[in-house]
Amino acid sequence: MKKQNVNKRRKITQEYLIGAAYRYLGRYASTEGNLKNILHRKAAKILREDNDLSHEDKVKINEKSAFWIDEIVKKSVKQGLVDDYLYARAKAKSYLRSGNSKTQITHKLYAKLVQPKIVAQVLVEIDSQILDIDIFAAAKYIKKRRFGSFRVKEKDEKSQEKEKNAMLRAGFSYETISKTLQIKQSDLEDIIFTKGKNI
Repeated sequence: MKKQNVNKRRKITQEYLIGAAYRYLGRYASTEGNLKNILHRKAAKILREDNDLSHEDKVKINEKSAFWIDEIVKKSVKQGLVDDYLYARAKAKSYLRSGNSKTQITHKLYAKLVQPKIVAQVLVEIDSQILDIDIFAAAKYIKKRRFGSFRVKEKDEKSQEKEKNAMLRAGFSYETISKTLQIKQSDLEDIIFTKGKNI
């Protein structure tokens, strides 16, 4: 005799959302805005799949869950589980070590819903530690992509133009590109080593 699988439909309760928040934060670092989005998406999915509720009931539950989510996020901040500044600083340094330009770092932090004033604060702090974010990032990028003095193939006009265009797309300025593509390999390594110690 086959066992019957009875699927219990999940209901949106404050306890469910608290559990969902803690489970997520137990696995990932997050910003306030990102955590709100995660919880809202979970709540929306449950409401979408619940065909037993009327439209009016869904509206009421949605309003209630929005209030709970705000409270859960505030509590997470108060408990130190969510800290946009620490998150942004850690992410920015990680992106920088991977050769992301200041422009790319800014866009990526915005995508994680970090407030612009926090992004600006973090970048100013890092810039003061290594003196020039984009020179360091460009050195890392050039080494990673084997551009400039790290180039394996012989230099020609076509390859130089491709490298410049790639760096422009990566968010580097003309000034930074022109400067760093002319720096010899040993000096780029020195920039990476010296500035890298401070991040």
